[in-house]
Amino acid sequence: MEGEHAARPVSALSEADLAVVLEALEELRAAPPPRDLAPIGCVMGLPGVLLLLVLPIAGRRLGITNGAAAVVAGVGIVLLLFGLALWYASPGQARAHAVAASEAALRRLEAWDPRTGAREEALRAATLLVRSGHAIHGGSPARVVDTDEARRRLGPMTVLVEDVEEALVDAGGALRLFTPADRPEGVGDAD
Repeated sequence: MEGEHAARPVSALSEADLAVVLEALEELRAAPPPRDLAPIGCVMGLPGVLLLLVLPIAGRRLGITNGAAAVVAGVGIVLLLFGLALWYASPGQARAHAVAASEAALRRLEAWDPRTGAREEALRAATLLVRSGHAIHGGSPARVVDTDEARRRLGPMTVLVEDVEEALVDAGGALRLFTPADRPEGVGDAD
């Protein structure tokens, strides 16, 4: 692994590049995150559970008829099922959003031609790729990018993505995706 990094071409970010990356990061931070429906699921599910638990006791004491008890139980079951569905599906929404954003960024970077494309476009795509490389739900990050496959698809653009990742990690704007935490000193730095 160390030899692999030693042979890595140098492609450090200039001050202008860093400004573009940090601007893109701020735009991504300002964008609304995917809607988290888990709290709504809890709000729906808990009353359903309470209805189902309290109904047998309260029904007897209050003299609720069997027909009314069946309706209340039905409402409790519906609330519980919808609540569980929302709670269970919510992490999938965050993951789907991250996967779609990462794939869009990968495609932009694959199609980018350094001879004809604006470097800002590649820097913004690399920022999106690194920033969306993990789906975070409930504080737990889950990697959504297969880094080996992404490296294969990116080819020489991997160096740029790694440099953008370093800048984002230093700015507290992303988790590591492509670079190891112990990246050798000087690799990717300008001479």
